[in-house]
Amino acid sequence: SLAIILHLCHKFATNNVWDAFENIYKNNFMSGTSYRSITAAQLLKDIRSNSHRTFEYYEIQDELEIVDIPLNYLSFKNCTFNEVVFISGNLGSGAVLNSCIIKKTITFRSIKAKFKRRGQIGLRSSLSIEKSEVKTLEIYDSELERGIQIINDSHIDNLIISGLKTSANSALKINDSTISSQFELTFFRTNGNIDIRTSEISCFARFEDIMASSFLLQQNKFKRLFVWGSSFSQGLSIDKTEFSDTLEFLGTSCDKFFGLYNSTFMK
Repeated sequence: SLAIILHLCHKFATNNVWDAFENIYKNNFMSGTSYRSITAAQLLKDIRSNSHRTFEYYEIQDELEIVDIPLNYLSFKNCTFNEVVFISGNLGSGAVLNSCIIKKTITFRSIKAKFKRRGQIGLRSSLSIEKSEVKTLEIYDSELERGIQIINDSHIDNLIISGLKTSANSALKINDSTISSQFELTFFRTNGNIDIRTSEISCFARFEDIMASSFLLQQNKFKRLFVWGSSFSQGLSIDKTEFSDTLEFLGTSCDKFFGLYNSTFMK
């Protein structure tokens, strides 16, 4: 029964994962909303027939590949993906995962997104992860005009971003979220900012070969942060952030300013 499943999930899940699952359960099952269980083939058919809609309350049972499908945008809300997800190609204005659960890995490779017109998904960012639980998020060799945002109590175990180009003011924005096991940001090129606020990065964070306008950390909890071979044309600011392990900069330049304010270093 559902009660037994919930009991087992509570027994074996981490606190963060369980809390998110419980919230989604209360918001959907308790309110009488049921999920539609479908195959990847059925979902692809729906996406091809209507690329202007948000797909809600789906549970996708098998591996999903979205490759080179003409899209205005790609939006999922309150969906669960039980297997690996792979996405490649032009995403139109962008992609959104809102209140979703990704149980395995979701990979974006060689994707492009460029804002088209007002009223479309993708207004604030080209790739948005909101109030979602993700086992592993990988983004490789992509061009996202409006960058990436991970916000509103999202929880990601493993976050890997490599070979990303953006032109937005906020190239990477992480707010009120958690990254727990792995965080790698490499070969990143942008005229915009990297902005991490009120978040918990409870793993080793490695940033390598980054060229950005500025790097801002504010009111975070970090474990260890290592920044190597990077350049910030405007500068770098660390404010009210706690590091339980070391903070290291190697071969990194801040052209205009470096600010360190009200922060705590345990080692």
